[in-house]
Amino acid sequence: MISTLEIKLLKDFGFTSYAHFQKSLNIPPKGRYRIYHFKWRLIMMSKYKLVNSPIKNAVITFFTQYEDYVIKNQKGSLANWPKNAKDQSEYLFERLVTPWKLTKHGSLLFSIKDPRNTLWFRALDLQELFKALDICYKESKKSGAKVKPWTLSLKWNECVATYKQKRKRGILWVGKDYDVALMLCDNIISTWDTKTGNWKPWNNAWSRLAHQKLSGIIKYGYIATPKNQGLISDSIMKGLAAMPGTQKKEARFDDVSNFVFKEGLSGMKQAAFIIATAFAVGGSRAAKIINGFHEQHSIPKWWKR
Repeated sequence: MISTLEIKLLKDFGFTSYAHFQKSLNIPPKGRYRIYHFKWRLIMMSKYKLVNSPIKNAVITFFTQYEDYVIKNQKGSLANWPKNAKDQSEYLFERLVTPWKLTKHGSLLFSIKDPRNTLWFRALDLQELFKALDICYKESKKSGAKVKPWTLSLKWNECVATYKQKRKRGILWVGKDYDVALMLCDNIISTWDTKTGNWKPWNNAWSRLAHQKLSGIIKYGYIATPKNQGLISDSIMKGLAAMPGTQKKEARFDDVSNFVFKEGLSGMKQAAFIIATAFAVGGSRAAKIINGFHEQHSIPKWWKR
């Protein structure tokens, strides 16, 4: 005899009656999408956590078999991520002291576990994932989970040491590029915000351009594999780009100087402007290093010409 509680359980999961549920058990996993809802585990955890019933176990099996099917037979594509989903994924999987866990199945489906390793969602397509992130984000905020500060991989002493080493070997024009790169590193390090993982560009064209194009690299670094190298634009890329051998490369002085070389804006006017700006406002750590280097090695101060 089925109990009143079990009848309520079945209705909460989309079955109108016990007879409807028994009939639905004959539906192949492929066709169960009409009844399946990605939040079913939340209902189980909130309403029926302490229930021990064959009906409950049968419902769990019913939905799990559907998830197994969609993981094995994936269809669709990955779309652009809305900003709130990026921010929420960054918070959940990157910033928390004890983060949630994102698992990628193949290339199109995802599962989410909470910090206690409890499975909340499984076999989510992209649109379901966006909704699930919102649920997990609100739950984590409500719990008062601790957030860790954003650390900066650029270290001033390392930047200075690399600058001095490369500046000695650089030809005249390339040397100016290194001057600009060190100034940008000073800008990034001196204005770094540990709460947001961002930095404030100084009021010149080079700093504004670097902030536009380098912020993701500075904050997240790179992913590098034998098959692919690319920028991690947000923490969720760990799931999207996960493959054997994936490693994260933190940003260094070379990444900033390569940006300067690539942009090709280091003509006398543009390069001199950023250097002169720093000197004009009373100098910065970079300005002092650059000035001292030129005096030590009897190199003409090209920004004063």
